Amino acid sequence: MRRTNHPILPLLLGLAATSVFAQSAFELSVQKRGRDTASGVAVLVAAESGKPALLLTSASLIEGGSTTQYVVSEAGGAQFLATLEEQDAEENFALFSVPGLAGEPVTVATAASDAGRQARLLLPAGPPQNGQVHSTVVRNGQTFHRFTFSVSPSQSGAPILNNCDELLSVHYPQPRRWNRNDRPFSLGRELVAVERFLLNAKVPFAVAAEGCRSVEEQLELARQEQDDLEAQKAELEEQADELARQAEEAAQQSEEAAREAETAAQEVAAEKSRLEEQLAAQAEELELRETELEQKQALEEEQQRELEATEEARVEAETEAEAKSRQLQYTVAAATAALLIGGLGAWAALRSRRRRHQRSNEELVATQEELARQNTTFPDLVLAGQDGAGNEVRVKINGSAVARAGQEGQVLGRSSANADYVLAAEGVSRRHARLYVAADTLYLEDLGSTNGTRVDGHDATQGRPVPVTNSSSVILGDVALVAYFLSDAS
Repeated sequence: MRRTNHPILPLLLGLAATSVFAQSAFELSVQKRGRDTASGVAVLVAAESGKPALLLTSASLIEGGSTTQYVVSEAGGAQFLATLEEQDAEENFALFSVPGLAGEPVTVATAASDAGRQARLLLPAGPPQNGQVHSTVVRNGQTFHRFTFSVSPSQSGAPILNNCDELLSVHYPQPRRWNRNDRPFSLGRELVAVERFLLNAKVPFAVAAEGCRSVEEQLELARQEQDDLEAQKAELEEQADELARQAEEAAQQSEEAAREAETAAQEVAAEKSRLEEQLAAQAEELELRETELEQKQALEEEQQRELEATEEARVEAETEAEAKSRQLQYTVAAATAALLIGGLGAWAALRSRRRRHQRSNEELVATQEELARQNTTFPDLVLAGQDGAGNEVRVKINGSAVARAGQEGQVLGRSSANADYVLAAEGVSRRHARLYVAADTLYLEDLGSTNGTRVDGHDATQGRPVPVTNSSSVILGDVALVAYFLSDAS
């Protein structure tokens, strides 16, 4: 027994696709010596690859005798011989196997529908009959559901579905001695009786993953999902506006930095011009002083004899003039050094502003990439199968969460402390394998586990991931699983 999700949108739209129904319900004829003696309807409950299809119907069609044959007919006219595998006359169920028959097995509901809920009678050809669950009654110690269908004798055993197209029961022919109040209705055994018969017959049937919601509940759920999407859209728009504002601020800061650099360059040029003018004026003054000194020295030589008394004062004057000359040279050198240091400081400030602007642009690009990654979606996945002890194993993988995890992906393993999805089997390592999405493809890679990982017969060793597709065979240690993408209608 496996669990499957039932679609919501087709139910909300009220679709009744006859091509799908024709592949699930088949005409069953009872023949003796080549002649039809009775007919009814059987529903496909299991169709495993390489094995005969299994059909459920009413035991009222069973007849004894070595010449009795059972023939299943497709809507296209093809016919197949059926073999009676199991029957329960008290519960009024019979199970047939049909080699070579192909179709779409129905999913068994998880719970019975309440009175007033929609129901459908599935037929081999044409659209289903729509009705409702009327009530529940007890006849001869057995519980039956009454439905507002009109069923002919040739439709005995026809499957009865809920509004999610999940199997509730099969039509039960009414004995004439029963309560006359039942005659306006179609009867079907309770859902637990159907499940009990299929389990006792070891049929690998599928069970819905959750209870069937009413049409009103499904509409309300769809409205809630639409509201959530609108809220997410508004949040993304706010984030986009914030990013645009940050980009505009970064651009403004870049323009301000350029203006500041231009102003600094103009200030350096002005200071350089001022220093050059100052140096020229000092050089001119120095030249004048040197001329005056030469004239004075010539005058002193002419008056040497007269100025012998003042020779010592003249020497001191010359010494003082030389000291002033050196001081002037030192001043010129210091002004030149200050000019060079100021220019280097302005160049360093301009370079620092350019680096800050580049970092702002890089942070903006990283934010946009992170936003795109957070919006990534990918179909959900179910891994279903058995471990080495024959225990049922089923894990549902959040495809969008795997895609948003990037190259790190998410981990399958035995330990909840080390893995995102837990497989409680001895043959599975604590951190067994990694799932990740690349180029819209899901990959599985072993993380150095003890018992290894295989996908469709290929070793998914560490560093050599293998793609996982719908219906891929996945083996983790001693756990054998099959991958089903939930975006697939089946």
